[in-house]
Parts: sequence; structure tokens; C-alpha cells
Amino acid sequence: MAEQSQMHTATTGDDKKDTRVALLVEYSGTKYAGFQLQKNCKTIQGELESALLRLTGSFVRIHGASRTDSGAHASGQVVSFTHATDLSTPTFVSGLNYYLAEDIKIRAARDVELSFNPRYDALARTYEYNVLTTKTPSPLLHYRAFHYPFNVGMSSMQSAAKLLIGTRDFRPFTNVPDDIATIRRIDALDIDGSDHMLRFTVKGNAFLPRQIRRMVGLLLQVGKGSISLKLFNSIASAENCLQAGPTTPAHGLYLTNVCYPEWESSELTNPFHVAISKQMMSNVERNQEKCEATLC
Repeated sequence: MAEQSQMHTATTGDDKKDTRVALLVEYSGTKYAGFQLQKNCKTIQGELESALLRLTGSFVRIHGASRTDSGAHASGQVVSFTHATDLSTPTFVSGLNYYLAEDIKIRAARDVELSFNPRYDALARTYEYNVLTTKTPSPLLHYRAFHYPFNVGMSSMQSAAKLLIGTRDFRPFTNVPDDIATIRRIDALDIDGSDHMLRFTVKGNAFLPRQIRRMVGLLLQVGKGSISLKLFNSIASAENCLQAGPTTPAHGLYLTNVCYPEWESSELTNPFHVAISKQMMSNVERNQEKCEATLC
């Protein structure tokens, strides 16, 4: 684990020192309307700020590394805030977890520069998207993976994924207004997994709204054989008027890591949830194979 940066403080008018803290947050986004605050909606940011209010006794605004979609999950979200309390940084882990619901938890905390911004200081973000390709859906994975009951060609999808690597205009993969810049950089896009569970792992400097979910949707079309590699490249390069997609559901998407100049959130991430997911998927595959064999 990288050395934690020295705590940076500033004295306020009442002689209390401002301290900026970064938190590693894990959550299941199933019951929430995304990360960012929304009026009359339950959000991850809203729940975190409510817990901070109860813990510190004053309102504290937080900032996040990624504004994940409604229904999307995270094991590596980073948020930061400034406070002037006597609470130690480790106290925010246990203290906030006491007030937070079971589907949102703080996994680690560290002191950062007062100027630290988890969104704008990030060098790269990594997301995973899970696709379940069994014939029948899995109730256990209903809110954890996108059910796509088709045979898909791994090699064809991997060939298509290579065409998205690098810095390019990703406008075909989003629906933002024309005055919004859509140039982004993708460092890696890997596809792996078993025959029944596919995992798309994408790392880049930043992503546009729905960009990853549309990338996955178009790659699945290639894997299914619905479109050719040539047409994929034409759509991705905006050489025709077709919009990339379809947009896959948000519940298959996970923010897993955010990288900063001196540290990254995965250094603090406990791999326990990955082991649980793999075991759950193994049980699902085994049970479905038994059922299919019995019914044949």
C-alpha cells in the first residue's frame, strides 16, 4: 500500500483546523438514483452527506470521483470532504458505517491535500461490466449482471475492442449536447470470463454518460454476429449516422478503481467481494447444469 500523504490543514477563524479526507466507498446502487444529488431522489451522495451530518453535527459537502448511474455499483468509488472537527481520520470509517445503510459502506479513509479533488485529480478510472449468458436468468444475479441469453464469440469481441483503444471521439457512444467535448482516452479494454459470465474491464481517463454501457452493447452485437467488425468500426468512428448501442442496463456496471498521481483506490480494496461473486457464479452454473441435465 502506498504511503498515506501527510495531513494538510489550515486554521479557520475559530482556531480549528480544516482537514481534507478521502474515503474509499463501496455500494450496491440498486436502490439509488445514481451517485449525484437529485431532488426528491435517494442517492449515494445524499446518504453519505446525511451520515456525515449525523456524525459531525454540521453539514459537510462531499465530492466524488465518478457520478455513477442509477442502479450502478462501486467497489472503488473515492469521495472527499473538508472538516474542522476533532475526529481522527480512522474514526470516519467506523463512525459513518454506523449511520449508513447496509448497501453503502466506507472501506478506508486517508488524509489528502486541501486542494484534492477526487474527480479532477484522477488520472484514470476502471470499470467492470458483467454479462450473464445462461439460457435462463439467475435470481441471485438479477441486480448484479446483465442477462444476455445468447452465444457470443469471444475472439470477435476482443478484435472489436482493440479498435476502441486510444484517444478518439466517442460521440457515437453518448447523447450529450453538441457543445460538450467528447474526446476521451481508453487505455485498456479487456474481455474475459467463463462461457456463462463475461467481464468487460475498461480503463480510461474519463467517460461520457452511458459510454461504457453502449460500448458493451455494441460489442455484444459483434459477438452475437448481428453486425460485422467492419460495421462496428464504421459506427464507432462516426462514419455513418447510426448510434452505437444498444445501451445495456446499469446494474451490470461497477466502478472498481480510481488512479491518482500518488495512490489508487484499489490499493485499499479488499478482494473479498470478488471471491464471493466468483463463488456465487460457480454455484449458479453448477445448479443450472444439474437442472438442464435432469430436464433433458
